[in-house]
Amino acid sequence: MRYPTTAVATSASVVQTGRWIHFAAVWEQLPKEVDGMAKTQTLYMDGVEIAQNTMAPGPLGYTTKTLYMGNAPGVAPFHGTMDDIRLYKVARSPRQVRDDATLHASYRFDENDFSGFTADSTGNGFTGALRNTKFVNEGKVGTALSFNGTNGCVEIPRSGINNVQNFALSAWFKPAPNGGATQAILDTRATEKDGGAALVLKYANNKYTAAFLVNYGMGVATTYDVALKNLNPNIWHHALLTRSGVSLTAFVDGNALDNTFAMGSSPIKNDPFSFSLGPRWIGCTAGTTRFFNDLIDQVRIYTRAMTKQSDIQDLLANP
Repeated sequence: MRYPTTAVATSASVVQTGRWIHFAAVWEQLPKEVDGMAKTQTLYMDGVEIAQNTMAPGPLGYTTKTLYMGNAPGVAPFHGTMDDIRLYKVARSPRQVRDDATLHASYRFDENDFSGFTADSTGNGFTGALRNTKFVNEGKVGTALSFNGTNGCVEIPRSGINNVQNFALSAWFKPAPNGGATQAILDTRATEKDGGAALVLKYANNKYTAAFLVNYGMGVATTYDVALKNLNPNIWHHALLTRSGVSLTAFVDGNALDNTFAMGSSPIKNDPFSFSLGPRWIGCTAGTTRFFNDLIDQVRIYTRAMTKQSDIQDLLANP
């Protein structure tokens, strides 16, 4: 990217052809000395910073000249396909750029209306249909969705990406003092026999513990119970399940749960999951079982792994 023509940020990374790539360019005024501000250009590919350049102090000089897409004077025309081009009036933070590139679906539950639907705030169009749920004002941020524990859930059309290598499932939840033996927070499977993953709560002996389901599409899901931490009811908790390469990691309230996946009847496979990663059900499994009891908020699905402590803490600090 370049602005003006004498200041250029160029990446040394090789761009792979034949696949969709997310590019982002950010111009930002950074404090320098009392006599001015340094302008920094940062270039991102698929949410990862690949180049940066600092220019001299001074205004950016944005004009009303023609905006070109795919071609410009003195530049070779683009050969390929473009989609979802966005211009922002503010500099995007590194997290916002990563979200633009890798946030597959996001549900804030901030509608607080009676339309019967909840929007996917990414703009990807994965609208959820509400079943026996309601918006309430006690959300982790703003409003949340209330589930009755018997037949309430959110159904989302099949909206996945096949052969996913890295992913992260994230959600805030507040369980009731008592509930069903197993309650689903988020389930990416259309049915229990489909490949996918789920964030689940288990309730026994007046205690909640976290559990995570992983199904490789072989018809039977492996349940990995996390008994390392009891979860208090009536307060907000955060659950995160992420995969990086062939490694699965679970976090509850920002704490990594060691050896979470050392138990279970099936070993972790060393190839990409053969399932469609995407939201399918919130607050239940398959619309017929594992109904959640109480509040869920800020549900997100990422097409990237999220194992850095800085990313985890960012989710907790900025839900």
